[in-house]
Amino acid sequence: FRSAVGAAASGGLFGYALKYKAQYTAHFPFQVLPPPTPFGQENMQQVNLIQDDASQLINRQKLLFEQDSFLAEILLSEEFRPKGEDTPWLYEHKSNTLYYLKRDLKVEPRLIAGAFEITFTSRDPAEAQVLVQAAAKQYLVNLQKDSNTRRSASLSNMDKAVKSADDAYQLQSSALNDYQKQIKIDSLKAGFEIQKDALKSLNDD
Repeated sequence: FRSAVGAAASGGLFGYALKYKAQYTAHFPFQVLPPPTPFGQENMQQVNLIQDDASQLINRQKLLFEQDSFLAEILLSEEFRPKGEDTPWLYEHKSNTLYYLKRDLKVEPRLIAGAFEITFTSRDPAEAQVLVQAAAKQYLVNLQKDSNTRRSASLSNMDKAVKSADDAYQLQSSALNDYQKQIKIDSLKAGFEIQKDALKSLNDD
């Protein structure tokens, strides 16, 4: 009888743990290092990114996923709230959503593979997959915005450089014109003095 009760209790605890405590982790990989060069294409130009560079790049992504402002963007995204409703994970962690998001949303380095993974842990595997995809999409949106900002800044700096070069050219051109005018006046003055001296010598004769 005792063994039957013990088995029933163990089975109940296992069922409770499976229903309420089980955790599933979904993965979304990103490649950092380029894949190996295909055979016969060794001479093709490719980006040279060494292991240390990849490590620094991955660590910067980890820092991004620790920023409250970026995590808030994920929480507010449409993908994180399908059909505008809270998922079970969101409903369960309403008390401190940002805290639990930092706990369950991670960036896992895979340095040997030259990659990293965005992971999300939830009690439901389908929900974990939906939420990790939502985080990955917002991450890509953030990368695009950062790229556009850098491009705009680069174009702005280029415009400033062009304007500065043009100003310098105009200044030099103006100085050259002034110099040429001065040389021309001096030449005319010198010619006038020569002619005047010649006329004077003729008059003296």
